[in-house]
Amino acid sequence: MKNLQKIVKNFSKVRILVIGDLMADKYVWGDGLRLSREAPINVVTVVEETFSLGGAANIARNAKHLGGEVYLVGLVGFDDAAQSFRRAIANSGIDTGGIFPTSERPTTLKVRIMSTEYNLQLMRIDYETTKPLTRDEKASLLKYITSYMEDIDVIVIADYEKGVFSDQGMIDTLIQMAQKHNVITVVDSKPGHYGMFKDTTLIVSNYRGARDFVYFKGNKSAYQLEEIGKNMLNILKCNALLLIQDGKGLFLFTPDAEMQSFKGISQEVFDLTGIEDTVVSTLALSLAAGATIREAAEVASLTYKIVGSKKGSSVVSVRELLTFQEV
Repeated sequence: MKNLQKIVKNFSKVRILVIGDLMADKYVWGDGLRLSREAPINVVTVVEETFSLGGAANIARNAKHLGGEVYLVGLVGFDDAAQSFRRAIANSGIDTGGIFPTSERPTTLKVRIMSTEYNLQLMRIDYETTKPLTRDEKASLLKYITSYMEDIDVIVIADYEKGVFSDQGMIDTLIQMAQKHNVITVVDSKPGHYGMFKDTTLIVSNYRGARDFVYFKGNKSAYQLEEIGKNMLNILKCNALLLIQDGKGLFLFTPDAEMQSFKGISQEVFDLTGIEDTVVSTLALSLAAGATIREAAEVASLTYKIVGSKKGSSVVSVRELLTFQEV
């Protein structure tokens, strides 16, 4: 890629604000898998617990690892998970001033019970609420964003349908502020909410989510990726749409061009954990660093391949990006 070095070099100059549903992942690893006498369930003896960032926080983590100056905005509860979350954010070098505590909701936490012997997930326990934000919660988030709007280059809207983006008025205010200050907006959302984010710079979706969105909008016969992408772009009126199809690559749609494809990974090993977060953060950084939409998609396709060849939710470094050679 001709401009890769120039684009990536500018990542360190990008000021990126990530707002959305903050999530954390806790893994409880155990061995000695056996059946309980109390009920037909598995029992493991805990040997290790690990904690990692998820949701909007994982997008922020990826952007920071690639060199961006990151501001993270969202809500956590008054609980132990919030303390672990704040420590993980601080250890990642991300500013914590936009993380607001609230008594109205718990910190979104996904606890996975894992078997060390079989590297197998046995159960997942979720602590979360999806209820809409209160008036005070919305006011806190918007006040913080407003104070930084003149200083940032790009906003990532990370919507996992956990409540932050349940109000159309708040979304419209955010998009209008970005437009007023010529700030790029990149959206990563879910099928039920895509229609709330019209007039943004770029929307990112996986193939399945896009198919569901188009289906619920009335086109029940669309299964081909190109038809789905064109339908979705036309409905949302965004500047660009990027679809991710597991293992096959990235597909870019713009109003004035045919679909552009960027092939998937050729290695045998392919792990999808956290891959969409990596793609979103790379797209946002690239656009803010001066890349065209096609160049941004091409850079994102490289991080897509790098993370896909790793195990678990991983991040990509600038060095990996500049030295990556496809097998």
